[in-house]
Amino acid sequence: MKLYAELPSQRYRQVLFDGLAVVWCYLWIRAGMFLNDLVDKLSAAGRLLIDAGQDLEDTASSVQGTVVRVPVIGGFIKDRFDGLVGVGESLQESGASQVNTVDTLSTWVGIVVALLPILLALTVWLWRRAGWIRDASAAARLRGDSDSLHLFALRAIANRPLADFRGREARDALRSFHSGDFGPLAYMELEQMGLRYR
Repeated sequence: MKLYAELPSQRYRQVLFDGLAVVWCYLWIRAGMFLNDLVDKLSAAGRLLIDAGQDLEDTASSVQGTVVRVPVIGGFIKDRFDGLVGVGESLQESGASQVNTVDTLSTWVGIVVALLPILLALTVWLWRRAGWIRDASAAARLRGDSDSLHLFALRAIANRPLADFRGREARDALRSFHSGDFGPLAYMELEQMGLRYR
């Protein structure tokens, strides 16, 4: 399998774009993590509610334990503090719900912000790279066969824009093709793919 071109100029360009793709993915992963941390800070209010609810519940329970010893009215006063214990539990539940919601939101914001640009880049870049690897690998296997020179010459004629045939070199290659020498056009096609002629 041919991962990179044999000709230096194309190989350097491929390595550069591969590196840029890696850097692009890394930067968007970091951006997703940053936004995840930023949104996650909103859960501080929920944690304050949990702490306040816990303090209220602990204080009310402590007061209940003390007032129950008061003769005659201790049981009555203790019952009044049951409502405060319930309020403390409600605050804790609300805080926990808010923390869970913010955690879920921060996770999804981070994933979406990182994933969409990465998928877009990988779709464009990977599609082109995979196509080149497939074609270059097949061409590298075929180029040693003298019969395949005709195939490469035909491919050069089919793939190149007509404007490319205005130059002297291309016209000479076409003349050679008509006289049965497929080498010059095959060379042009292989060079276009970043491969050496032999």
